[in-house]
Amino acid sequence: MPIHIRVQHVAGEYELKLLESILNKLERLMALAPEVQSLVDAVTANTNAVAAAVQGLQAEASQITALQAQVTDLQNKLNGGAPIDAADLAAIVQATQTLSATNAQLQTAVPANTTPAST
Repeated sequence: MPIHIRVQHVAGEYELKLLESILNKLERLMALAPEVQSLVDAVTANTNAVAAAVQGLQAEASQITALQAQVTDLQNKLNGGAPIDAADLAAIVQATQTLSATNAQLQTAVPANTTPAST
C-alpha cells in the first residue's frame, strides 16, 4: 500500500534521509500487519478457550454442589426415619446422569493428561 506524505517545507539532505528511514520502517510495520493479526487471532482463540473451560468447570462445580445437597437431604430423611421414595431416587439418578454428561463433555474438550503446548 503506497504511502504519500506531503512535505510543507524544503528539507535538507539529513531530513530527507530521516523521512525515508521512517517511511521504510512504516512500510515494514505495515507488511507485518497480517502476521500481527494472525497472532492476535491466536491469542483471542486461546482466551476464548480458557473462558469456555472455566465456564464448564463452574457448571460442573454447581452440579456437584446440587448433588451433594440432594444426598444430604436423603441422609437427613433416612436419619429421621422417613422412607426414600421413587421420586427421590429419580432425582438422584437424574443429577448423577447430568454430572456424568458434563464430565464427558469436558473430557472430550480437554482429554485427561493433555500436555500443554510449550511456550
